[in-house]
Amino acid sequence: MLGMKECIANRYEALKSPAKDNVCHDRNGGIQGIQVTMFARLKTVSIIVLLSSQCLSKKDFSGDQVITIYPTTEKQVAFIRGLPEADYWNPKYADEISTEQKADVRFPRQAIDQVEKSLDAEEISYKVMIEDVQLAMNNQLKGRMARAGRELVHDYNVYHTVEEIEQWMADISAEYSDLVTYEQIGVSTEGRNMHMMKISTNRNNPAILIDCTFHAREWISPAFCQCFTRNLLEGYGTDPLFTKQLDSLTYYIIPLINPDGYKYSWDENRLWRKTRSKYEGDACFGTDPNRNCDANYGGEGSSNVSCANTYRGPFVESEPEVKAFADFTRSHLGEIMTYVSIHSYSQLVVLPRSYTSVPTPTIDVLMKYAKQAVDEIYRVHGTVYTYGQGSSSLYFVSGGSKDFAYDIGIPWTCTLELRDTGEYGFLLPEDQIEPVCVETTAALRTLSDAALELWLNKS
Repeated sequence: MLGMKECIANRYEALKSPAKDNVCHDRNGGIQGIQVTMFARLKTVSIIVLLSSQCLSKKDFSGDQVITIYPTTEKQVAFIRGLPEADYWNPKYADEISTEQKADVRFPRQAIDQVEKSLDAEEISYKVMIEDVQLAMNNQLKGRMARAGRELVHDYNVYHTVEEIEQWMADISAEYSDLVTYEQIGVSTEGRNMHMMKISTNRNNPAILIDCTFHAREWISPAFCQCFTRNLLEGYGTDPLFTKQLDSLTYYIIPLINPDGYKYSWDENRLWRKTRSKYEGDACFGTDPNRNCDANYGGEGSSNVSCANTYRGPFVESEPEVKAFADFTRSHLGEIMTYVSIHSYSQLVVLPRSYTSVPTPTIDVLMKYAKQAVDEIYRVHGTVYTYGQGSSSLYFVSGGSKDFAYDIGIPWTCTLELRDTGEYGFLLPEDQIEPVCVETTAALRTLSDAALELWLNKS
């Protein structure tokens, strides 16, 4: 672990200087192609204070790399599954590595040489996608660093802490008090209040439920929830489609399903995924909330090992965050027509069910609206998304929220995996927040129309 002075110096230099070229270039310059344009305007003292807080106890990832691996045989798949000290980014666990897709895996700096030698010896193709994970983390917050020492105004183009998001929810609910109701739906393991915004013009309207931050390290998720809420509220009365939809629909938006884990990803471990619970007999903290729902709980695609990133918890809905979400959803059955859970990354619309390969009875309806959403995303910036049933388009998952929502009777549900496909992974830079917001808002407008159609056509 770096000392305090060395840690601050390294991060300060990372902000001042453009990063080194990546091992594998692409047309956009890769992860290291971000240029510093605002550094001259930063206040040095404010930067040092901010970096000091980051360096006190936060896990350091300097020298770690994310390597994209391309297995072509079952023997190579088996070999990759056995690589030491692997942190699986996509897919999320070793058993889902296959010859049908690439695998993004983070390795600690001390393992890099041996991993690359082993891959070379086995003639397995790979490339270094992120050359230095810590540097990519520093780069991810450059926009936020530019605000250091300035009066805090909510900027939708930077990432925000738990405290800032909570304050934003209170502020925007007060600003649009005629449209927004600010409600508590539960309390997290560490005692944080879980809030939801109900945006509505008519209590009798059908609803769409949108949540963000099931997984703590997926920072683009709550960033989208914030900017979509802004777009919806600012568009009411000025944008014809938003006005029509809000006159006809109620929006339930939960920006922070997993506030404890998100807080921990800022303060201690940027790549933390789970909640922060700890149960008797468990060796490690945290449960994967998206394996803890009542949807084939305990089945394939979840782990019974507490240290695993896909740990399902000791029993269904053991996590108070999941219980609060599930209770709210169950209490609004018949009203909620569409449920969308915002995740990253992979650029996918993932449809139910992920715990079985058997198609759902309404697969044609699910696919119809998924295609419309994907087409709308492409129309905005040319970003390519794919869609399909989760067990075939991504991997097997048991205990997931979209399957829970579908199984209890919500007609249309999905997990929306936002940008990108691996160049930055969970460390998407802030300059991509706005384009992600615009294209994903287009998808949500389509899915809002889907909710209305499903309401009108329900028997």
